[in-house]
This record gives sequence, structure tokens and C-alpha cells, in this order.
Amino acid sequence: MKTSQHRTISVSRIVGWTGAAGLVGVTIAVSGGAAFFNLPAALFTFGTTFFLLLATFPNSFFRFLPDSLLTLFTLRPRSNPEFADIARLGSRYVIGSGIVGSVTGLVQMLQTLEDPSGLGAAMAICVLTVLYAVIASEFFFAFLYKAYSNGDTSENGHPLPLANLAVLVFGTGTLFAACSIMMYSLNHAA
Repeated sequence: MKTSQHRTISVSRIVGWTGAAGLVGVTIAVSGGAAFFNLPAALFTFGTTFFLLLATFPNSFFRFLPDSLLTLFTLRPRSNPEFADIARLGSRYVIGSGIVGSVTGLVQMLQTLEDPSGLGAAMAICVLTVLYAVIASEFFFAFLYKAYSNGDTSENGHPLPLANLAVLVFGTGTLFAACSIMMYSLNHAA
């Protein structure tokens, strides 16, 4: 029995992605908006991931990009192991980029202890790179990994490794260290 190679539009995916993006957007807008957008943190996190994926998959990465956007809103008739591998490694690469960005922000904070006015920008990089990485890993790459692994024909997924728990622990520790440094610097600046 031959399966169809055509995709079908998924109303539940359209509603799901629109709803998730809307809730995140409203939450960000209500809680300060611009504070959640930091161009250096975004460029570092997503740029590093982009170029690592391009280096790892030079022949298929540019085919993956448009297909992945289409997969967010349509059902795939069959699995694609090559694209599933790109999504799996994308999840790992973006998490690694977030960790490196967080350490970079922490180092920047340590370099500006004598001038508290520079702590905010360094702390933004420290925290937002991890936030961007977790959002991209869990909302984008994990979803694509499941879609490409199963071909949207079953509900039984192949879960990504729980390595992202390390990011949560590391991110929380880095955030604690960054906040402690900032409070110490502000208290001793006066």
C-alpha cells in the first residue's frame, strides 16, 4: 500500500502555534517587552546554532530550513530521518550556544564590577542566551524532531534526551551567581 507524499494543513497545529506565540508575546509585552529582546544575545545563540548546523549538514541544511517551517503547520506523510537528525542536533547545539553565551555574560559582569552601569547589559546576555536556547530547543527543535521521526503517523514520540535538565541547573546557577555579583557590586559602589 503506497502512502501519499502530500502534506495536509493541520488546523490544530496552526491554532497551537498561534496560541503559544500569542501567549508568550502577551506575557512578554505585559512584563516589560523590550527587556526580553537583546540583539547580541539573540545573534550569538541563533547565529552559533545556524553555523554549527550548516557545518555539520552542508548538503541538507538549506533544504531543512524551508521544510521545517512548513512542517510547523502541516502534517508530514512519512518520516525523514535525515531531518530528524538535524532537529536533534539543533536542540543540542542551541543549548550549548546558550550555555556559552551565559558564561560569556557572566565574564562580562565580572569585568564591569567597578562600574555598575555596565552590569545590566552583561546580565541580559547572561540570562537571555539561556532563555532563547531553551525556547528554541523545546518549542522548535523538539517539535521538529518528533514530526520528522514519526512522519506524524503516530502519537508515540522519540523523546529527546533529558540533557536539557543540565541547562536548567546551569542556567539557575549562573543566574544566582550573576544576581549575587550584581548585588555585591551595587552595595559596594556607594
